[in-house]
Amino acid sequence: MKVNGRIKTRFHAVAAAVFAVIFLFCALPVRAFFEYTPVDIKIPFSVAKADLTGDKTFNVVIEPKDKSYPAPKTSEITINGSGSSSFEITVEEPGTYEYKIYERKGTNDKIQYDDTTYTVSVFVTNNDAGQLEYQMILSDGTSVKPKDVKFINTSVPDEPTEPTEPTEPTEPSKPTEPSDSTEPTDPTKPSEPTEPAEPTKPAKPTDKPTPKPTKKPSDPITRTGEVLSKYFPYAIVCIGIGAVIVVIVIIRRRRENDHS
Repeated sequence: MKVNGRIKTRFHAVAAAVFAVIFLFCALPVRAFFEYTPVDIKIPFSVAKADLTGDKTFNVVIEPKDKSYPAPKTSEITINGSGSSSFEITVEEPGTYEYKIYERKGTNDKIQYDDTTYTVSVFVTNNDAGQLEYQMILSDGTSVKPKDVKFINTSVPDEPTEPTEPTEPTEPSKPTEPSDSTEPTDPTKPSEPTEPAEPTKPAKPTDKPTPKPTKKPSDPITRTGEVLSKYFPYAIVCIGIGAVIVVIVIIRRRRENDHS
C-alpha cells in the first residue's frame, strides 16, 4: 500500500511539471522561441492637383485600424502641388495588419479635396529561411479594387451669376421732314474749238559735201645714210680688235720658229 502511494505521488509530481511547462509555453509569446528578421513595408501613394494653378499643399494621413498593429514611421506627409511619396512600416513578426489612408481636407474653399479613404491590408508571412514576406491588398469601399493609392484634387466651379433684367427699349425718334428741293440750273454751253496752225516746212539740205580727212603717214621712212652713220663706230672697233688678234698670232709663230 505504501509503494502504491509513492508511485501515485511521483505521478502527480511529473504531471504537475508537464502541465507547468505547457502553461509556460502557451503563456510566453512565440517570438520568445522564434526570432524573425524584421521587414520594412512601403505603402506608396500619389497626389495630383488636376486643373489647379499655383503652389498648393496637400496632407495625406495613415492610421492603423488597431492600436496593437506596428505604427508607421510617419503618420502624415505633406505634398506640394502634385507628387508622390510612401509610408514606411517595420514589421517584426507574421500577421495581418490593416491601415487606412486618406487626404486631410484643407481650408481653401476654391479646392475640392479628394475624400477617398483607402484600406490597406498587409499580410506578413515567414518563409523557410525564417525571413518575413508581405503582400498588400487595396480597397476604397467600391466593388472595383484600386491598383494604387491616388488622390486627385480639382477646383470648385464658380457659381453662375444671375442674368440681369433687360432694359426697356427706347422709342425711336420721329423722322425729319425732307427739305424743299432746289430747281436745277441751266447747263453752260461748250466753247467753240480753235482751228489748228499750219505746219512749218523743213529746211533744204546743202549740196556741198564735207571734205574727208587725209591720212597721215604712221611711221617715218629711215634713210640709208642715217643707218650707216649709226653703226660706223662699232665697225671700226671690230676691225681694230681683229687687227690686234692677227698681230698677236704672228708674234707667237715667230717665237716658236726661233726656239725650234
